[in-house]
Amino acid sequence: MRKGCVHVVQPNNFSLLCGHIEPASAACHLCVPMVAHGDSLGVLSIDDPGLCDSITQPRLRRRKQELATTVAEQISLAFANLTLRETLKYQSVRDPLTGLFNRRHMEESLERELLRAARNGKPVTVLMIDIDRFKLFNDSFGHEAGDILLRELGSVLSSITRGGDIACRYGGEEFLLILVEASLETGCERAAKLREQVANLQIGYRGETLRRITVSIGVAAFPQHGTSAAPLLRLADQALYRAKAGGKDRVVVADATSTDTPSLSVSRSG
Repeated sequence: MRKGCVHVVQPNNFSLLCGHIEPASAACHLCVPMVAHGDSLGVLSIDDPGLCDSITQPRLRRRKQELATTVAEQISLAFANLTLRETLKYQSVRDPLTGLFNRRHMEESLERELLRAARNGKPVTVLMIDIDRFKLFNDSFGHEAGDILLRELGSVLSSITRGGDIACRYGGEEFLLILVEASLETGCERAAKLREQVANLQIGYRGETLRRITVSIGVAAFPQHGTSAAPLLRLADQALYRAKAGGKDRVVVADATSTDTPSLSVSRSG
């Protein structure tokens, strides 16, 4: 790997032995570095008794090395392309700062989950989450601290999501949590727990613990508040706006569009 060239070991050849080679096959083997796009991916190791026979046939040995090099190059390119494909796939659906799903993926996922919920007669609840006074936090501590805060909240959302839930960064300091097969009541309970968990966060920055942060959360559910993504998101956003206007650090449920279900407000005591 260090030299970047084929390494051949044959009988009576006192070259260094690679650590991954079994002693029993150490007499006749070659190792080819696997490199693609400037990245070292590994080593192609070939045990070949024919190498012993090629001591007196340098042309045969050269042909074997050329074949091994060609195979290693093709495998390296295949691995590199797979890695690149996975990287591009990750970047197309993930927010680079928080690691959560991005808005585009959220919109596709929400439509899909609502269709599935309609077929199976199951509920879906969405939580629209916004960090309170985020601009003031940025102005006070700087954008680097703000990025740390966003990552911390992303980690909290990742830790509380169940297998079928979808946590997304909606944009800026807004996040969205899609709770699959969760009723409105369950969604409100989880929103209240999330609000408390965020309020108890201790975020360190340059050796100091930053001030406590809070979030406001708007809640909307299928089918009470809508049967498609657009009205659900709009009503959840309106509920979030009312939570912010009502003093922040609280959970507010969307106004029902087809029923008389009252809105709910949960505020922090004290």
